[in-house]
Amino acid sequence: MKRFILPLLVFALGIFLSLYNIQNFPKMVGDEGIYVSQAYWLMHKGTLGPYTYWYDHFPFGWAQIGFWQLIAGANTFFESSVLTARLFLGATLGGTTTLVYLLAKMLSKSKLAAVVAALLFVTSALTQTFGRMVLLDNIAVFWLLTSVYLLIKSPARLSHTLLSSVALC
Repeated sequence: MKRFILPLLVFALGIFLSLYNIQNFPKMVGDEGIYVSQAYWLMHKGTLGPYTYWYDHFPFGWAQIGFWQLIAGANTFFESSVLTARLFLGATLGGTTTLVYLLAKMLSKSKLAAVVAALLFVTSALTQTFGRMVLLDNIAVFWLLTSVYLLIKSPARLSHTLLSSVALC
């Protein structure tokens, strides 16, 4: 149990920093609204979206946001569905920060280096601006790091290689 305390603290810090002042910063951009509406359309209407001529992203990212909307409700926490979706992205950023910590710990064999890597990641200006937005790239980074983590953790195990490839897909 003791070995899970530090990763849980890193996860909590990632969530806290991503959700702090989430209503005011960063400003909402058009892509966030498009992704949230595409997610809503996918989960509630059963089609890829209201547009018959435009599918510029892989729908699995929309599906993850839409699944969050089904669980939490599109406007449950805030009066804006984008802000509600940002809660999901906050959890995703917490997971990404934890994966940065775990990867750095595995590769450096140092808890201090892992904590520094996670802190540098989660406090960087890019993470604090773009990592808090409802962008499909943030979900993709989480799955990419999950894939790398599974592959590095035990490269000789076929199950880890299979799970790594599923996460990457």
